Amino acid sequence: MSFPVAASLAFLDVAKSELGAESYKQFLDLLSQYRVERVSATDPDPPTVRLLSGVSDLLNGHPALLTGMNQFVPGGFSIACSVDGKAVTVNTPMGSSTQTYP
Repeated sequence: MSFPVAASLAFLDVAKSELGAESYKQFLDLLSQYRVERVSATDPDPPTVRLLSGVSDLLNGHPALLTGMNQFVPGGFSIACSVDGKAVTVNTPMGSSTQTYP
């Protein structure tokens, strides 16, 4: 899966401006880990599921960032959230799960 560089960089700029330095670093770490895991793919838990779970935990409260991640995940996977970004649903080909954050 390949993404337009401009769209990827624009998304990262928005994430950097909305997140604090530590959260942004954690976000980049999640993306980097996902890239490595997708290549090796030896773990039974699909890397995309772990990415979306980590993104949900990190980006809750940032609805534009949560839904913006949808442009970067494979078909069949998506994130949906409430207007305030505190109720996050991760949809996968295996089903959906919703997490509510304080």
